[in-house]
Amino acid sequence: CEKYEEAEKAEGDVRNVTVTAAPGTEQEKDYAITVPADNHVWIMLHDDNSYYIMYTDKECKELYEPEEDVKEDTHLYAEIESYEEAEDEV
Repeated sequence: CEKYEEAEKAEGDVRNVTVTAAPGTEQEKDYAITVPADNHVWIMLHDDNSYYIMYTDKECKELYEPEEDVKEDTHLYAEIESYEEAEDEV
């Protein structure tokens, strides 16, 4: 929230970060925030049964690396993973 308030005061030196969760599914949902252009954004989408893996492409093939440029608008895609399925694979 604090960074959001800073973005409102930044007068144009901001960037928009959009996340499409579960792209191409019935659960698809977009989230968006505006932050100062040089700030990192930590995206945490999860619930008690699942978590999200972040990608740079809609097909969810290219993993998102948080160290990438943080000055431009960004659109990321989040794929839902079940904690139960992850435990079954171990």
